[in-house]
Amino acid sequence: MVKGIVREKEGSAIPGAKVTAQVYSEWGQLTQSFEVPSSEAGEFALPVVEPAIYWVRAKAEDYYQADMYLLARAKEGEQIEVLMEPEGSIYGHAYYGPGEDHPAAGI
Repeated sequence: MVKGIVREKEGSAIPGAKVTAQVYSEWGQLTQSFEVPSSEAGEFALPVVEPAIYWVRAKAEDYYQADMYLLARAKEGEQIEVLMEPEGSIYGHAYYGPGEDHPAAGI
């Protein structure tokens, strides 16, 4: 079992994130896949049972997804930290040049 926590870079926990772990064979074939949610405290536990390289992805509403590789040795006490960044938005108008009074696009 590998335990972990999903949080923002500033340290706040992210509850309800979907944490997916997948293992691929040396030929690129998916051999294992599982998904677990993070708790209210951002904690999760992956049922890692064999040593392998796991591809781990965390997704949460209003955050960019986080991807990482995990070299798991299937030992008790292994822990990981997944850091996520909030999504951002840009609002305004793009103009062709200085002094233009008609926007080229609204974003």
